[in-house]
Order: sequence, then structure tokens, then C-alpha cells
Amino acid sequence: MEAPSQEAAPLCKCGECDQIFIDLNPQTDCEEYPCDGLIELELLGKGENSFYGCPTCKTDSFLQDSKL
Repeated sequence: MEAPSQEAAPLCKCGECDQIFIDLNPQTDCEEYPCDGLIELELLGKGENSFYGCPTCKTDSFLQDSKL
């Protein structure tokens, strides 16, 4: 899902597929970067077992805070 146009947001990168995403569950005090045109992480799982992950790899195991 493409995110609404924002000027800046926290980003993360999937270490498996190398895509960069808008981080919907960032750590506190993280930097924000220009993000126009980037997509958000996908909500995966159900109920208490849900988490934000890479929409391509379907996991959060490879996500890293982005340092641009």
C-alpha cells in the first residue's frame, strides 16, 4: 500500500530484499527522512500475533533502521 504523501518519516530497510519502507513501528528518537513515493510496512499475522513486516519477504526478521 502506498502511503499518503508525507514530507518526512522514519524509514527502515529490509536486509533480505534491500527495499526501503516507511517504518510504522519506529524506535524512539529515530531520524526522519524524505519519504515521498515509498511504501509502508505491511501488517502481517492476526490478532496478538500481528506485526509490521516487509511486504515482499513477509517477515520482520531482516528489518533494520535506515541510516541514510
